[in-house]
Amino acid sequence: SNTTSRRSSTTDGQAAAAAAGSSAAAAAAAAGATGGQQMWGSLRQKMGLPEGPLVLPKERELPAAPVKTVQAHTGGCTSLSFQPHGHLVATCGLDKTVQTWDLNMAAHVTTYHGALGSVNDVSFTSDGRRVLGASGDKRLLVWNTATGQVVQTLTGHMNAVSCVCCSPLDETMAVSAGEDRCLKVWDLSRGYITRSLPCAKMPTALCLSADGATTITGHLDGTLCLWDLRQSRAGSQPLAEVRDHSQAILCLSTTNHPDRLLTASKDNQLRLWDFRQLGTVQVLKAPHFTVGHIGSMGRSKCHAEMTADGRWVAAGAADGQVVVWDLQATPGSAAAVKQLKHHKEAAVAAGWSSNCSQLVTADKAGSIAFWQCTE
Repeated sequence: SNTTSRRSSTTDGQAAAAAAGSSAAAAAAAAGATGGQQMWGSLRQKMGLPEGPLVLPKERELPAAPVKTVQAHTGGCTSLSFQPHGHLVATCGLDKTVQTWDLNMAAHVTTYHGALGSVNDVSFTSDGRRVLGASGDKRLLVWNTATGQVVQTLTGHMNAVSCVCCSPLDETMAVSAGEDRCLKVWDLSRGYITRSLPCAKMPTALCLSADGATTITGHLDGTLCLWDLRQSRAGSQPLAEVRDHSQAILCLSTTNHPDRLLTASKDNQLRLWDFRQLGTVQVLKAPHFTVGHIGSMGRSKCHAEMTADGRWVAAGAADGQVVVWDLQATPGSAAAVKQLKHHKEAAVAAGWSSNCSQLVTADKAGSIAFWQCTE
Protein backbone atom coordinates (compact mmCIF):
# COMPACT_ATOMS: atom_id res chain seq x y z
CA SER A 1 0.00 0.00 0.00
CA ASN A 2 2.92 2.37 0.74
CA THR A 3 4.32 1.71 -2.75
CA THR A 4 0.95 2.46 -4.25
CA SER A 5 0.73 5.72 -2.23
CA ARG A 6 4.15 6.84 -3.38
CA ARG A 7 3.27 6.13 -6.99
CA SER A 8 0.05 8.07 -6.61
CA SER A 9 1.91 11.05 -5.09
CA THR A 10 4.48 10.96 -7.86
CA THR A 11 1.77 10.88 -10.49
CA ASP A 12 -0.12 13.77 -8.84
CA GLY A 13 3.08 15.82 -8.58
CA GLN A 14 3.91 15.21 -12.21
CA ALA A 15 0.40 16.18 -13.20
CA ALA A 16 0.58 19.41 -11.11
CA ALA A 17 3.96 20.28 -12.58
CA ALA A 18 2.63 19.66 -16.08
CA ALA A 19 -0.39 21.86 -15.34
CA ALA A 20 1.81 24.61 -13.92
CA GLY A 21 4.04 24.40 -16.95
CA SER A 22 1.07 24.63 -19.25
CA SER A 23 -0.27 27.64 -17.30
CA ALA A 24 3.10 29.36 -17.40
CA ALA A 25 3.39 28.67 -21.10
CA ALA A 26 -0.12 30.00 -21.67
CA ALA A 27 0.64 33.11 -19.62
CA ALA A 28 3.86 33.68 -21.53
CA ALA A 29 2.05 33.21 -24.82
CA ALA A 30 -0.66 35.61 -23.74
CA ALA A 31 1.91 38.14 -22.64
CA GLY A 32 3.70 37.83 -25.95
CA ALA A 33 0.45 38.22 -27.86
CA THR A 34 -0.56 41.33 -25.93
CA GLY A 35 2.80 43.03 -25.77
CA GLY A 36 3.38 42.18 -22.09
CA GLN A 37 0.02 43.36 -20.72
CA GLN A 38 -0.43 40.11 -18.81
CA MET A 39 2.75 40.81 -16.86
CA TRP A 40 1.41 44.22 -15.74
CA GLY A 41 -1.90 42.62 -14.80
CA SER A 42 -0.07 40.16 -12.54
CA LEU A 43 1.84 43.01 -10.93
CA ARG A 44 -1.40 44.86 -10.17
CA GLN A 45 -2.82 41.73 -8.62
CA LYS A 46 0.26 41.17 -6.47
CA MET A 47 0.11 44.78 -5.27
CA GLY A 48 -3.60 44.54 -4.57
CA LEU A 49 -4.45 47.19 -7.15
CA PRO A 50 -7.63 47.14 -9.24
CA GLU A 51 -7.54 46.07 -12.88
CA GLY A 52 -7.57 48.72 -15.54
CA PRO A 53 -6.06 52.20 -15.50
CA LEU A 54 -5.31 53.70 -12.10
CA VAL A 55 -7.47 56.65 -11.09
CA LEU A 56 -5.87 59.11 -8.68
CA PRO A 57 -8.13 60.53 -5.94
CA LYS A 58 -9.46 63.98 -6.69
CA GLU A 59 -8.06 66.90 -4.77
CA ARG A 60 -10.33 68.87 -2.48
CA GLU A 61 -11.71 72.07 -3.92
CA LEU A 62 -12.96 75.16 -2.14
CA PRO A 63 -16.72 75.69 -2.24
CA ALA A 64 -18.34 78.62 -4.02
CA ALA A 65 -20.88 79.15 -1.23
CA PRO A 66 -21.54 77.89 2.31
CA VAL A 67 -23.95 75.02 2.87
CA LYS A 68 -25.60 76.92 5.72
CA THR A 69 -25.50 80.25 7.53
CA VAL A 70 -26.96 80.85 10.99
CA GLN A 71 -27.31 83.88 13.25
CA ALA A 72 -25.41 82.89 16.38
CA HIS A 73 -24.29 85.82 18.54
CA THR A 74 -26.06 89.12 19.10
CA GLY A 75 -23.54 91.93 18.77
CA GLY A 76 -20.91 89.86 17.01
CA CYS A 77 -18.77 86.74 17.15
CA THR A 78 -15.28 87.10 18.63
CA SER A 79 -13.56 83.74 18.07
CA LEU A 80 -14.02 80.01 17.51
CA SER A 81 -12.39 76.70 18.42
CA PHE A 82 -12.70 73.15 17.09
CA GLN A 83 -13.06 70.13 19.34
CA PRO A 84 -9.90 67.99 18.97
CA HIS A 85 -10.76 64.99 16.79
CA GLY A 86 -14.44 65.62 17.43
CA HIS A 87 -17.50 66.85 15.58
CA LEU A 88 -18.08 70.13 17.41
CA VAL A 89 -17.00 73.73 16.89
CA ALA A 90 -17.40 76.31 19.64
CA THR A 91 -18.03 80.01 18.99
CA CYS A 92 -18.07 82.92 21.42
CA GLY A 93 -19.31 86.47 21.24
CA LEU A 94 -20.20 89.83 22.67
CA ASP A 95 -23.52 88.40 23.89
CA LYS A 96 -21.71 86.77 26.86
CA THR A 97 -22.24 83.23 25.56
CA VAL A 98 -20.35 80.30 24.09
CA GLN A 99 -22.21 78.06 21.66
CA THR A 100 -21.36 74.69 20.18
CA TRP A 101 -22.32 73.46 16.73
CA ASP A 102 -22.42 70.03 15.13
CA LEU A 103 -20.17 70.09 12.06
CA ASN A 104 -21.88 67.16 10.38
CA MET A 105 -25.33 68.71 10.61
CA ALA A 106 -24.32 72.41 10.69
CA ALA A 107 -26.73 72.61 13.61
CA HIS A 108 -26.76 74.23 17.03
CA VAL A 109 -26.04 71.90 19.96
CA THR A 110 -25.66 73.84 23.24
CA THR A 111 -25.52 77.40 24.56
CA TYR A 112 -23.19 77.97 27.53
CA HIS A 113 -24.22 80.71 29.95
CA GLY A 114 -22.56 82.19 33.02
CA ALA A 115 -20.22 84.87 31.73
CA LEU A 116 -20.99 88.40 32.93
CA GLY A 117 -19.03 90.08 30.15
CA SER A 118 -18.25 89.44 26.51
CA VAL A 119 -16.49 86.14 25.84
CA ASN A 120 -13.31 87.11 24.01
CA ASP A 121 -11.85 83.68 23.29
CA VAL A 122 -12.69 80.00 23.56
CA SER A 123 -10.73 76.74 23.69
CA PHE A 124 -11.44 73.02 24.12
CA THR A 125 -9.38 70.86 26.45
CA SER A 126 -7.32 68.21 24.68
CA ASP A 127 -9.86 65.48 25.51
CA GLY A 128 -12.73 67.64 24.23
CA ARG A 129 -14.75 67.16 27.41
CA ARG A 130 -14.54 70.75 28.62
CA VAL A 131 -14.62 74.13 26.94
CA LEU A 132 -13.05 77.28 28.39
CA GLY A 133 -14.18 80.84 27.78
CA ALA A 134 -12.08 83.96 28.41
CA SER A 135 -14.44 86.65 29.67
CA GLY A 136 -14.38 90.39 29.95
CA ASP A 137 -15.55 90.00 33.56
CA LYS A 138 -11.97 89.02 34.59
CA ARG A 139 -12.85 85.32 34.84
CA LEU A 140 -12.39 82.13 32.89
CA LEU A 141 -15.37 79.80 32.87
CA VAL A 142 -15.06 76.06 32.35
CA TRP A 143 -18.11 74.24 31.02
CA ASN A 144 -18.84 70.55 30.64
CA THR A 145 -19.08 70.11 26.88
CA ALA A 146 -21.89 67.56 27.04
CA THR A 147 -24.13 69.13 29.69
CA GLY A 148 -23.39 72.83 29.22
CA GLN A 149 -23.00 73.26 32.98
CA VAL A 150 -20.30 75.45 34.52
CA VAL A 151 -17.90 73.10 36.33
CA GLN A 152 -15.25 75.67 37.31
CA THR A 153 -14.86 79.43 37.60
CA LEU A 154 -11.23 80.50 37.45
CA THR A 155 -10.38 83.81 39.08
CA GLY A 156 -7.06 85.61 39.38
CA HIS A 157 -6.87 88.10 36.53
CA MET A 158 -7.27 91.71 37.59
CA ASN A 159 -8.77 92.85 34.29
CA ALA A 160 -10.55 91.42 31.25
CA VAL A 161 -9.22 88.07 30.01
CA SER A 162 -8.23 88.44 26.35
CA CYS A 163 -7.27 84.92 25.29
CA VAL A 164 -7.08 81.32 26.44
CA CYS A 165 -5.41 78.22 25.08
CA CYS A 166 -5.53 74.64 26.36
CA SER A 167 -2.57 72.29 26.26
CA PRO A 168 -2.64 69.97 23.22
CA LEU A 169 -1.43 67.04 25.35
CA ASP A 170 -2.59 67.65 28.93
CA GLU A 171 -6.34 67.98 29.51
CA THR A 172 -5.70 69.52 32.94
CA MET A 173 -3.59 72.46 31.72
CA ALA A 174 -4.58 75.80 30.23
CA VAL A 175 -2.90 79.18 29.76
CA SER A 176 -4.60 82.58 29.68
CA ALA A 177 -3.58 86.19 29.16
CA GLY A 178 -5.42 89.36 30.05
CA GLU A 179 -5.49 93.13 30.00
CA ASP A 180 -3.78 93.05 33.41
CA ARG A 181 -0.62 92.19 31.44
CA CYS A 182 -0.36 88.79 33.09
CA LEU A 183 0.12 85.32 31.67
CA LYS A 184 -1.40 82.65 33.91
CA VAL A 185 -1.00 78.87 33.87
CA TRP A 186 -3.94 76.89 35.26
CA ASP A 187 -4.26 73.44 36.79
CA LEU A 188 -7.79 72.47 35.76
CA SER A 189 -7.80 69.35 37.95
CA ARG A 190 -7.71 71.60 41.03
CA GLY A 191 -8.89 74.89 39.59
CA TYR A 192 -6.09 77.21 40.57
CA ILE A 193 -3.08 79.08 39.17
CA THR A 194 0.25 77.27 39.10
CA ARG A 195 2.24 80.16 37.62
CA SER A 196 1.65 83.85 37.05
CA LEU A 197 4.03 85.62 34.68
CA PRO A 198 3.91 89.41 34.31
CA CYS A 199 4.30 90.74 30.76
CA ALA A 200 6.08 94.03 30.12
CA LYS A 201 3.82 94.61 27.11
CA MET A 202 0.09 94.12 26.66
CA PRO A 203 -0.61 90.52 25.49
CA THR A 204 -3.19 90.22 22.71
CA ALA A 205 -2.83 86.58 21.58
CA LEU A 206 -1.29 83.34 22.75
CA CYS A 207 -0.60 79.80 21.63
CA LEU A 208 1.07 76.67 22.99
CA SER A 209 3.67 74.63 21.13
CA ALA A 210 2.82 71.13 19.93
CA ASP A 211 4.50 69.56 22.98
CA GLY A 212 2.78 71.98 25.36
CA ALA A 213 6.09 73.06 26.90
CA THR A 214 6.38 76.51 25.33
CA THR A 215 3.88 79.36 25.34
CA ILE A 216 4.12 82.02 22.65
CA THR A 217 2.45 85.35 23.32
CA GLY A 218 1.68 88.11 20.82
CA HIS A 219 1.60 91.71 21.99
CA LEU A 220 0.09 95.07 21.20
CA ASP A 221 3.29 96.41 19.62
CA GLY A 222 3.75 93.41 17.29
CA THR A 223 6.21 91.60 19.57
CA LEU A 224 6.32 87.82 20.01
CA CYS A 225 7.57 86.38 23.32
CA LEU A 226 8.48 82.78 24.13
CA TRP A 227 8.00 81.35 27.62
CA ASP A 228 9.32 77.98 28.82
CA LEU A 229 6.60 76.65 31.10
CA ARG A 230 8.96 74.04 32.54
CA GLN A 231 11.26 76.74 33.93
CA SER A 232 9.25 79.94 34.19
CA ARG A 233 8.43 81.11 37.68
CA ALA A 234 6.83 84.25 39.01
CA GLY A 235 8.79 87.28 37.88
CA SER A 236 10.84 85.42 35.27
CA GLN A 237 11.58 86.84 31.83
CA PRO A 238 10.64 85.31 28.46
CA LEU A 239 13.16 83.07 26.71
CA ALA A 240 13.13 85.29 23.65
CA GLU A 241 11.46 88.43 22.34
CA VAL A 242 11.18 89.23 18.63
CA ARG A 243 9.28 91.96 16.78
CA ASP A 244 8.31 90.83 13.27
CA HIS A 245 4.97 92.64 12.88
CA SER A 246 4.64 96.41 12.87
CA GLN A 247 1.31 96.45 14.72
CA ALA A 248 -0.67 94.40 17.23
CA ILE A 249 -0.75 90.64 16.86
CA LEU A 250 -4.36 89.49 16.73
CA CYS A 251 -3.98 85.72 16.46
CA LEU A 252 -1.48 82.92 16.99
CA SER A 253 -2.39 79.41 15.88
CA THR A 254 -0.60 76.12 15.35
CA THR A 255 0.35 74.67 11.96
CA ASN A 256 1.17 71.22 10.63
CA HIS A 257 4.85 71.92 11.40
CA PRO A 258 5.66 71.46 15.12
CA ASP A 259 8.05 74.43 15.19
CA ARG A 260 5.94 76.91 13.23
CA LEU A 261 3.03 79.17 14.04
CA LEU A 262 0.59 81.18 12.00
CA THR A 263 0.43 84.82 13.04
CA ALA A 264 -2.12 87.45 12.04
CA SER A 265 -1.64 91.14 12.73
CA LYS A 266 -3.33 94.50 12.56
CA ASP A 267 -0.70 95.35 9.93
CA ASN A 268 -2.83 93.24 7.53
CA GLN A 269 -0.25 90.49 7.18
CA LEU A 270 -0.22 86.83 8.06
CA ARG A 271 3.11 85.10 8.61
CA LEU A 272 4.41 81.60 9.07
CA TRP A 273 6.79 82.05 11.96
CA ASP A 274 9.43 79.55 13.15
CA PHE A 275 9.85 79.88 16.91
CA ARG A 276 13.02 77.76 16.94
CA GLN A 277 14.76 80.00 14.44
CA LEU A 278 12.92 83.10 15.74
CA GLY A 279 12.09 84.29 12.26
CA THR A 280 9.50 84.52 9.52
CA VAL A 281 9.42 81.67 7.01
CA GLN A 282 6.72 83.07 4.71
CA VAL A 283 4.61 86.22 4.50
CA LEU A 284 1.01 85.81 3.33
CA LYS A 285 -0.51 88.81 1.60
CA ALA A 286 -3.55 89.39 -0.55
CA PRO A 287 -4.65 92.39 -2.64
CA HIS A 288 -6.72 94.87 -0.62
CA PHE A 289 -6.75 92.54 2.42
CA THR A 290 -7.44 94.34 5.69
CA VAL A 291 -8.47 92.83 9.00
CA GLY A 292 -11.93 93.44 10.42
CA HIS A 293 -13.14 95.21 13.55
CA ILE A 294 -15.77 94.38 16.12
CA GLY A 295 -17.73 96.09 18.88
CA SER A 296 -18.45 99.71 19.65
CA MET A 297 -14.75 100.40 20.28
CA GLY A 298 -13.80 99.08 16.84
CA ARG A 299 -11.34 96.49 18.18
CA SER A 300 -9.42 94.64 15.45
CA LYS A 301 -10.19 90.94 15.16
CA CYS A 302 -8.73 88.24 12.91
CA HIS A 303 -8.78 84.60 13.99
CA ALA A 304 -6.93 82.67 11.26
CA GLU A 305 -6.07 78.98 10.92
CA MET A 306 -4.18 76.51 8.73
CA THR A 307 -5.56 73.11 7.71
CA ALA A 308 -4.04 70.10 9.47
CA ASP A 309 -2.44 68.97 6.21
CA GLY A 310 -0.73 72.34 5.75
CA ARG A 311 -2.35 73.17 2.43
CA TRP A 312 -4.73 76.07 3.13
CA VAL A 313 -4.73 79.11 5.39
CA ALA A 314 -7.99 81.02 5.89
CA ALA A 315 -8.60 84.47 7.36
CA GLY A 316 -11.52 86.87 7.34
CA ALA A 317 -11.31 90.38 5.91
CA ALA A 318 -12.94 93.72 6.67
CA ASP A 319 -15.00 93.63 3.46
CA GLY A 320 -16.63 90.34 4.47
CA GLN A 321 -14.55 88.13 2.20
CA VAL A 322 -12.76 85.06 3.50
CA VAL A 323 -9.28 84.89 2.00
CA VAL A 324 -7.79 81.42 1.49
CA TRP A 325 -4.12 80.97 0.66
CA ASP A 326 -3.15 77.71 -1.10
CA LEU A 327 0.37 76.95 0.10
CA GLN A 328 0.80 74.20 -2.52
CA ALA A 329 0.21 76.61 -5.39
CA THR A 330 2.97 78.64 -7.01
CA PRO A 331 3.41 81.88 -5.04
CA GLY A 332 2.04 84.82 -6.99
CA SER A 333 -0.14 82.67 -9.24
CA ALA A 334 -3.90 83.06 -9.57
CA ALA A 335 -4.40 79.79 -7.68
CA ALA A 336 -2.35 80.92 -4.68
CA VAL A 337 -5.06 83.19 -3.25
CA LYS A 338 -8.83 82.70 -3.37
CA GLN A 339 -11.63 84.91 -2.04
CA LEU A 340 -14.82 83.37 -0.71
CA LYS A 341 -17.61 85.94 -0.84
CA HIS A 342 -20.58 85.58 1.45
CA HIS A 343 -20.51 87.66 4.66
CA LYS A 344 -22.10 91.10 4.47
CA GLU A 345 -20.14 92.33 7.50
CA ALA A 346 -16.46 92.05 8.38
CA ALA A 347 -15.38 88.41 8.69
CA VAL A 348 -13.46 88.13 11.97
CA ALA A 349 -12.83 84.40 12.41
CA ALA A 350 -12.09 81.39 10.23
CA GLY A 351 -11.15 77.83 11.15
CA TRP A 352 -10.86 74.30 9.74
CA SER A 353 -12.12 70.93 10.93
CA SER A 354 -9.51 68.30 11.81
CA ASN A 355 -10.19 66.37 8.57
CA CYS A 356 -9.61 69.55 6.52
CA SER A 357 -12.94 69.21 4.72
CA GLN A 358 -14.98 71.84 6.57
CA LEU A 359 -14.43 75.56 7.02
CA VAL A 360 -16.35 77.65 9.54
CA THR A 361 -16.34 81.44 9.36
CA ALA A 362 -17.90 84.15 11.53
CA ASP A 363 -18.53 87.86 11.18
CA LYS A 364 -18.98 90.99 13.32
CA ALA A 365 -22.76 90.74 12.99
CA GLY A 366 -22.70 87.37 14.75
CA SER A 367 -23.52 85.10 11.81
CA ILE A 368 -21.67 81.82 11.25
CA ALA A 369 -21.19 80.14 7.87
CA PHE A 370 -20.45 76.44 7.33
CA TRP A 371 -18.48 75.63 4.15
CA GLN A 372 -17.97 72.10 2.78
CA CYS A 373 -14.97 71.40 0.55
CA THR A 374 -15.71 69.19 -2.46
CA GLU A 375 -13.75 66.43 -4.19
